[in-house]
Amino acid sequence: MSNKKHRYAGIRPHHPTRQELVDRLCRNGITEADLRTWYTKGYKEGHEYGLEYGYESAYAPLLLALHRVYGFGRKRLMRVANAAADIQIEHITNEDVYLELEKLGVYLPRVRDTLPQGDT
Repeated sequence: MSNKKHRYAGIRPHHPTRQELVDRLCRNGITEADLRTWYTKGYKEGHEYGLEYGYESAYAPLLLALHRVYGFGRKRLMRVANAAADIQIEHITNEDVYLELEKLGVYLPRVRDTLPQGDT
């Protein structure tokens, strides 16, 4: 153990409340309405980015595998990507897609089945 004293020894840092933070911002000319607007805008942009990232991270490895294993070219890969997007729109949940695949005899591992189980 180090004998060096902590820089804030004996002094606990103050964590401002939400209202204190809002008051500080309002003193600088930022209103609560501005905060709500920016929060909503950020939430929507984050959601759109998440959808785009999820789409790319899910389809990119599949398309690359189709190219490597079966030699699919650009046109064929785009048809597969567009068909996958259409399927994603048709089905309400991933569970619907899994059930349809199981009818074909294809069983994909699901994330919830691969997570470690707690002591029960």
